[in-house]
Amino acid sequence: MILVSDPPRCILFKASLKKERPHSTANLLDRVTEKSTLSMAPELKLTYFDIRGRAEAIRLALHLADIPFTDERLPREEAMALIAEGSLPFHALPVLEVGGKLHAQSLALLRYVGKLGGLYPEDCGRGNGCGQGRWCSNYGCEKRH
Repeated sequence: MILVSDPPRCILFKASLKKERPHSTANLLDRVTEKSTLSMAPELKLTYFDIRGRAEAIRLALHLADIPFTDERLPREEAMALIAEGSLPFHALPVLEVGGKLHAQSLALLRYVGKLGGLYPEDCGRGNGCGQGRWCSNYGCEKRH
């Protein structure tokens, strides 16, 4: 079954970001809006089981960046048949079809979508630092030298 994905809680999340941290997120949200016009972007189709699982973060990033995509959610039987067929990279889901070419590995897909939508810094060093900073701020780590 192919569905055009509706934004779940992303719109509310986006609005709450503006309210909670207007100075730090306003520029990010403006960049997302600018970069997500995507007039030249290829058509995207995300394929995964009919559950949240490893594809949910990718779906949320696509919604947050307002990137149009097709969300293909397969029943278990269809997904297992597709995997057994051997046409998937790494014989696993999720996969993101970008302009007719299949790409795999959920974290790589998430990073790609983040860069496509302007949610991830272009500088690799800053990107890794941002990831570490978010991890530490979420779990109360202290910066160690």
